[in-house]
Amino acid sequence: MDKNVIIQVWKDWLWKSQWNEIINQGYTVLLSACWYINYIEYGETWRKYYECDPIATTGVPQSQWSQILGGEAAIWGEYVDQTNIVPRLFPFTGAVASVLWDSNIGDGSGRENTDDAMHRLDAFRCNLLRRGVRAQPIINSYCGPFELTVELK
Repeated sequence: MDKNVIIQVWKDWLWKSQWNEIINQGYTVLLSACWYINYIEYGETWRKYYECDPIATTGVPQSQWSQILGGEAAIWGEYVDQTNIVPRLFPFTGAVASVLWDSNIGDGSGRENTDDAMHRLDAFRCNLLRRGVRAQPIINSYCGPFELTVELK
């Protein structure tokens, strides 16, 4: 393929086994494999989104970081429809955005740990609820009395 082709890695097996090979061949990549927020699972699933670091996880050398365009939070419709799309998007996309916009990604300089991020993302969820966005909880916490009066539309 032409080296101007951007390869979107959306399959988990490709991300785990061939990420470095694709980059070493000179291709530019976009990652979505570890940020599928449509998967319905039990527990603190936001953690796996936050802990996916496309540079540190694979050991891509700094000289090749420019080949990684970034990533995207992806959502498919098998288990998501108009009744649960907003709660699936928020606050999970906040975890993905935190990773992708963090200036310390991959460089080992002390990116915020997952437990610290949990409190920040929980506060983000409370702010969304105050604004009327039906954001799904990321931990078992309480945002105040307004939670009980949020009108579902």
